[in-house]
Amino acid sequence: MPRFSCSLQAIFEALAEVIKTDAEAASKLLGPDRRFKVTRQTRKIIVVRAEHDDEGADSIVLELSSTGITAKKGRSGDVLFDAKPVLNEEGECVLEVNDRSLRLWQVSRKALENLFFHD
Repeated sequence: MPRFSCSLQAIFEALAEVIKTDAEAASKLLGPDRRFKVTRQTRKIIVVRAEHDDEGADSIVLELSSTGITAKKGRSGDVLFDAKPVLNEEGECVLEVNDRSLRLWQVSRKALENLFFHD
């Protein structure tokens, strides 16, 4: 994979698609009482419980900065983790989180697991 296809913007776009797919799957799996909505802004991906319409307590925000992607809890703004794109030893574009190389589905899981499966 060429280095330019591992740019911060490209990986943010790809992560947005993974998160959207994961939110749709979780909504189907968990039933009508627990639905999730993904809102995409220029530099943010916001995932909320469908019964909430803002970046409230039941939301996760992934925000693109000039150096990486930061995952935060909604209203509190508590940082869950920071991620930076890197090419791993196999030449795959992955995100580095806490010195670990994670694939996009793993980053999505890390960001959204508590929102999906815990109150």
